[in-house]
Amino acid sequence: MVEEKLRKVASALLDKYKQVSNPKENVIIFVYKKEIGWEILKLAYEQGYKIINKTLPFYIEYKTDFDYYDFGFHNADIPYEEREEIENAFRTGKLRCLISTSTLAYGVNLPADRVIILLTSFYDRERGKTITLPSITDVIQMEGRAGRFGIREIGYVHLLRYKTSKKTYDKVYEETFNSSNSEIVNALKNIDKIFDDYLGESGKLSSFILSAFKISNGNVFEFLKRTFSFKDFNDKRKINFILDFLIEKKYIENNKVTKKGEFCLSSGIPPTAYEEFLKRTKINGDIFIKIRPLIWTKRIKDCLKTFLTDEDVMKFYDRSFLEALKPFDYPEDGSHELIFYIKGGLFKLRNIHNPPSELYLGTEVLHLSKALIKISDYFFLSNEDILRIAHSLKYGIDYNFSPIGSIGGIGHIRANAIKLALLLNHKIKSFNFENKVSDIVDLLDEKVLKEVLSIRYIHSENIKREAVNILNILLKNRDKILVDEYILRGISLFKLDKESALKLPVDELLIKYLES
Repeated sequence: MVEEKLRKVASALLDKYKQVSNPKENVIIFVYKKEIGWEILKLAYEQGYKIINKTLPFYIEYKTDFDYYDFGFHNADIPYEEREEIENAFRTGKLRCLISTSTLAYGVNLPADRVIILLTSFYDRERGKTITLPSITDVIQMEGRAGRFGIREIGYVHLLRYKTSKKTYDKVYEETFNSSNSEIVNALKNIDKIFDDYLGESGKLSSFILSAFKISNGNVFEFLKRTFSFKDFNDKRKINFILDFLIEKKYIENNKVTKKGEFCLSSGIPPTAYEEFLKRTKINGDIFIKIRPLIWTKRIKDCLKTFLTDEDVMKFYDRSFLEALKPFDYPEDGSHELIFYIKGGLFKLRNIHNPPSELYLGTEVLHLSKALIKISDYFFLSNEDILRIAHSLKYGIDYNFSPIGSIGGIGHIRANAIKLALLLNHKIKSFNFENKVSDIVDLLDEKVLKEVLSIRYIHSENIKREAVNILNILLKNRDKILVDEYILRGISLFKLDKESALKLPVDELLIKYLES
């Protein structure tokens, strides 16, 4: 029933696109729900349109690339590399129609000749008001995408309503711009639930109140009166609830922020997340599940849900992944997805070309590494441990094989293909950062590599082409050591002097870092 409704809405949007657009125009279709966007893409593919996305909830495999594409989908789940490719294609006219959630309404400069926006609304009994999807502010941003200054004099906007009316939207518009609600204030109204999710509102609240305590020298309530969100908030009991937590866990002591509290303020790690991390350090289990709470800027949970086909669900719940979660009582914070990613689970999912954006941790690894260096004496991590963890998280590859990910042009999927081929042929158990790419070239058997690639590709032409691509990349980089220079120099800035971190040759810097 749900699938039928999705297809009906998707079909209506596709029909609207065909009706109002022409081949010379760039069009953006905004949808309020990812599932609708994927359904439009699926329908378009079934009707013979060319799709630019490579990581999808359904499987497609073209034998060649195209000069232009008809449809692409831009949302928060799309892998970082693919998002850039999709944006560039739309910007240069190689992509005719871009479907998007609200991710494209803000920040990304991608104007269009024509914009189609799908609208709906529903009554939220808990809040006692009508909610619109997208929100009124989102719709205003979306409308702003219509028009290409200097290229077209006019931009067009089409509003397609589904189970809503113009009258409803007009009413919500008035309410939206006469309201000063705050997410944090709303969270405080539900104080009994704030610690259920250490990465959600509880994290924001614990960080905010700790910061307020530091800035105000303990006069938290006076400080809050000077803020926009809290100036009219008078329930001291709820603020005290958070302060009691911070005092009990020794983030505040003798009316001062402690060393522990200063660590959270300087690293940005919410106290609630840090407490969860400390709890996990006492458990004998996988290192990546232990440090998961420190990757607090990423939700991760359910980021693969969209892309798991029915047959892939069993791969996701494979015993090997569940065993890693067991000592930690199967945490529901994205640890499962994180382990699946690092252990190479995505390699066997043919429809996923690159990791979803929530698993793109290239930026987070340096923040995490800095935090791990500060607590390494307590957490008993060596410099090599921290470097391996950073490579594992950035490239999604096992701790022991993490250096392989550093090879330029290899990336997550290819790194795991190389790992599997080496394991099958030579029973290699690990690689070191001091190894060179030539060491991999000497060990890698092309026939075994093709066998591994047949897990992902159906057409023999694609298997051969990808094997050749991998071998060419390895040969091109054969004299390089297996370390990501960006990660190494970034981590070295936290550990060594600035001169060494920025100016030493990579091989010399690696030795100095590992020996420090």
